[in-house]
Amino acid sequence: MNQVSIFQKDYEKGSVEAELKTARDYFNSMGILPEWGTFELYSVYHCPKQTVVNKSKFYGVKIRAPYDFLTVAQKVETDLKTMQKEIAQNTDIQCYKQPGDKFDFLTNLRYPGNYTEEVTLFQEKGKILLIFFWGTWSTPSQTPLTQMNDILLKNAGEWKDKVQAICVGAEKHPNILKQRLEETPYEGFKHYEVIGRWDHEVFKMYGIRTNPYVILCDKEDTLVFSGYPNPADLEKVISDLIQGRKPEPQNTAASAESISEMEYKSLRNVLKEKGESLSKLNKQKNQQGFFGLGFMLKKTKVYNLGLELLRIRRTKLTINATVIDTQKAKLLEQVKGAFKGVDALCSIEIDALESFEFKYGKTCSKCSIELKENSPQYCCLTERKYYCVKCGENIDDQKCGIGKIVDPHPLLFVNPLDSSDPERILSNTVFGLGQKTTFADNEDEKSARNHPGVACDACSNELNNTTRWKCACCLDLDICGSCFEKLLQKDSNVKETLNKIGHAEESHPCVRFYFKAVKNQ
Repeated sequence: MNQVSIFQKDYEKGSVEAELKTARDYFNSMGILPEWGTFELYSVYHCPKQTVVNKSKFYGVKIRAPYDFLTVAQKVETDLKTMQKEIAQNTDIQCYKQPGDKFDFLTNLRYPGNYTEEVTLFQEKGKILLIFFWGTWSTPSQTPLTQMNDILLKNAGEWKDKVQAICVGAEKHPNILKQRLEETPYEGFKHYEVIGRWDHEVFKMYGIRTNPYVILCDKEDTLVFSGYPNPADLEKVISDLIQGRKPEPQNTAASAESISEMEYKSLRNVLKEKGESLSKLNKQKNQQGFFGLGFMLKKTKVYNLGLELLRIRRTKLTINATVIDTQKAKLLEQVKGAFKGVDALCSIEIDALESFEFKYGKTCSKCSIELKENSPQYCCLTERKYYCVKCGENIDDQKCGIGKIVDPHPLLFVNPLDSSDPERILSNTVFGLGQKTTFADNEDEKSARNHPGVACDACSNELNNTTRWKCACCLDLDICGSCFEKLLQKDSNVKETLNKIGHAEESHPCVRFYFKAVKNQ
């Protein structure tokens, strides 16, 4: 009798292989050579923090056409977008200069602030060429640029007449770069500018999609490095090139640690035994500080574009979960117990969210009335103030802006319907957001009642001109003012909808945002 598999297949047998052959024949007919890229066929067992374990099979295509064949690559890219959309959704095709290619001069540059004179940049004969691409608007660019400039100044004596250091700023608006260089000149570089950011031909020629980005060429005009700059590593490579030492080949893609076929089968067998019970933990998702557990076991067959097998990669079982801090040790012990004997083949990551226990207030900070233990009340956790329900909900329409409400900070509403203490509260829910507190005029105040991009998890409508209630115990759950009122009136439909996604109104406090929620600085 055949054993019923716990894995739910989401593909038909043989269908993916047939799609691969169709894609192979297509690329061959378009002039793409087998050595220009790879097919990757993925076989994956995964639980995406749900109550099922899926078995999936799909493929991806990576094509890196030599820059000399740019016309061919562009023709294929256009045809994929217009005629071969099914193949296109699995294909990443790029064509740009890569390490080993010859440097080509850069055209259509400008000196910072001078937009009438077009400049063409050539590599100076016998010099190593370093080009640092950045933008004043790019925060990740600032530190590497400063570090690289310091390295150039430190080595100015030894590298003089040996290194050509260029800095190219990509700006959307004129004169921004000139103003920045007047403040911070970065004297180790000679500076140029391009207008247009990513649509400039220079960025397309070298495949620049991120900022900062560096290209480095040896004395023979050959590209030896391209990518995100690590200044310390670049200093060593430049020193090696000056001394005539050949740099190590650039590792452009770090792959996950591979395991053997026997180890892979051992993990798969354990998943057959334990996978279903672990996935069922997600029935308690969003309850008692547990926000889901997922896992994935993957095997990848890598082929050239002629479908000749090159290698097989099998990765460790990756397990990830999200819980509150007090639950981490318990869950980690449970997961390790399930994979006892093969735990060395597992990569376990448990994200522990900081939480705290709510303490009830004794006196209303506004009217001084006594607050009874385990009774509904509002709390400003930012300043540790407590308010009775009457003061917390009062809206004074005779005042303007934040003066309408009792406290400028978001207030936590605790309503223990079953007379029990609330669950532990997620710190980031309470302290991660504030609410708008300054308004230009009455219209600005009215617009601040909206919460753009936020929908109610009970009715699915956008919040629009209503109060936002964000659960302090669920990972990401919002309730509009209308549904929250219904919940307080014990509306069974709203309660059932929210219970299905883990919200328990008896023990989950909610943070109130009367005005637009904003990230705390």
